[in-house]
Amino acid sequence: MLDLDGPWGWSNLAIAFAKQLCEKCCGWESMRENELFGHGGNKRIPAENMCSDAQRRLTELDLDDHGYLWELRLSGEPRVWGLRSGHVFYPIWWDPEHSVCESKKKHT
Repeated sequence: MLDLDGPWGWSNLAIAFAKQLCEKCCGWESMRENELFGHGGNKRIPAENMCSDAQRRLTELDLDDHGYLWELRLSGEPRVWGLRSGHVFYPIWWDPEHSVCESKKKHT
């Protein structure tokens, strides 16, 4: 399911983030499902909340029938987007600028 092209394709992964991503993934692997998902910014995001480019890209990838993706937060803005099936996470996008889905700031 890895999207290599497009605005959030993995071919856009900068070397500077590669080490950080590997370290974070190693930490995620040791977590239980309930520790990883719904904790620390890692959450399910409905497709309708994503920007129109992301919704179009899901359609191009034939992944629009899921209705949502999971967002895993590295730190600050960078995110990994993907799908879950049971305890398995399938990464789809690398989003270094948190542009797939703008966060709604509290109290604004």
